Amino acid sequence: RPNVFVWNGDVQDYDGPLYRTSDQIPAWAGFWIYAEAESSLVFSSPRFLGPFPSRSSSHQASQNRVIESTEDASEWKLRFKATVGDREDRINVIGVHSRALTGRDSIDVEEPPRPSPSVALYFDQPQSDIGRSLPALSQDFRQITRSRQVWNMVVSNELGGEVDITWDADLSRLPNDVKPILVDLVSGQRIYMRTNSHYRYQSGNGKNIRRFQVVVDPQMDSPLRIFGLRGVATRNQGMTFGFNLSHDANISCTLRTLTGRVVKHLTASH
Repeated sequence: RPNVFVWNGDVQDYDGPLYRTSDQIPAWAGFWIYAEAESSLVFSSPRFLGPFPSRSSSHQASQNRVIESTEDASEWKLRFKATVGDREDRINVIGVHSRALTGRDSIDVEEPPRPSPSVALYFDQPQSDIGRSLPALSQDFRQITRSRQVWNMVVSNELGGEVDITWDADLSRLPNDVKPILVDLVSGQRIYMRTNSHYRYQSGNGKNIRRFQVVVDPQMDSPLRIFGLRGVATRNQGMTFGFNLSHDANISCTLRTLTGRVVKHLTASH
């Protein structure tokens, strides 16, 4: 696949963009290319000796795979970055695009390996039709749809300490009817990404894998409904309340006596 990742030792991360329009690689640079089958990598010999540039290959790949701008208003993308101390994984993109297909396609980009210890953020793929595991992605574009879309995001941390996940601070380019939510599958916390631009958590010692979901729902035009309200007495003379919502919302609850006196305020994020 025509994606070249060039390692930048100064920042201990791969340089972007993910895709280069020529096959020239800087001298003494490390690089990684994903091959779907056993392959041979052939380098053209230089035309001249001495301080002359080597001859460029005639091969030119199709289009830039990190899509910077689009003409279709229904297309969008989100960039993520994982940081631990001075180590980062900066090149991670999800979104929808008119050229994307269902499942893995030509504008998806595989996640490159990293020297240990490191922090890595990537997107898991479901198994193939024959049950074979597919490589993780650093860029995953989907078809444009009005239905819910869910990306399975993974952060692998071998450094320990606090992990900071950030995303595009300005989401005004996302269509107004797109509602992105980050879900921490360990803590259960849900972060509305339009009003927040980062999420932090503490990672244990040794290699730690933390799983998330990026859930993108179409914005609901119907009003919020609360139904199925119930109260269950507990053994310590307390009461547990439950209810259902027609869609995600921030909920606060005030308990009052029959005379209207406030007993307690309860808050929860759903």
